[in-house]
Amino acid sequence: SRIRPGSPVDRGPLFLRFKGASGLDPRSLSMLEALLQFRNAQAEKMDRPPFKVLGNEPLLELIRKKPLNMPELRESKILTGRQIAIFGEPLLDRLREAADPPASGLPGYPQRARPKMAAPVRRRFKALKAWKDERGNHLGMDPTLLLNNALTQWLAEKMPLTRLDLEAVPGLKTWQKGEFGEEILAVLAQSGERMAPLLLTTNEKKEYK
Repeated sequence: SRIRPGSPVDRGPLFLRFKGASGLDPRSLSMLEALLQFRNAQAEKMDRPPFKVLGNEPLLELIRKKPLNMPELRESKILTGRQIAIFGEPLLDRLREAADPPASGLPGYPQRARPKMAAPVRRRFKALKAWKDERGNHLGMDPTLLLNNALTQWLAEKMPLTRLDLEAVPGLKTWQKGEFGEEILAVLAQSGERMAPLLLTTNEKKEYK
């Protein structure tokens, strides 16, 4: 299941769903966005979760130290020798390009009010968040890599209850369904009855088929 442009989990810059991005300056956000796009592209090619390609902490360290050539990258000791051999040059290309964008092209982190959720949706959202926080801590990984907030909200709103329902969830990766699908369904089933059938809208059907 591929995440496609315009889906509820892939709308807008990737840094909007990256923990810690809200405190970065515009130039650092530009570099982070370039790294996240690079990581996602590599993850797609390798059919692996993004965090197994490059973890979040190394990405933040790259933003902090901003190595722009191979000696600086090696000296930073952020990446392993194998990662440098595989990703070093293309990763540096993206960092250099993102480090010097036109001033008008620098991104900013938006401050926006979140729409209120209906009580049943909020209950399911909290249940999913509690599950992913506990699961992430147990696995030693960022919970947002299990389910980001946009996808968590989508699941809370649509409330899939079967494996077949999960196949209709746009943006839910094969590894997420395989590793955590049954747990997600169990959390949703325990958090309340579905208010309406899970159906994609006409636009969603066109977008995700």
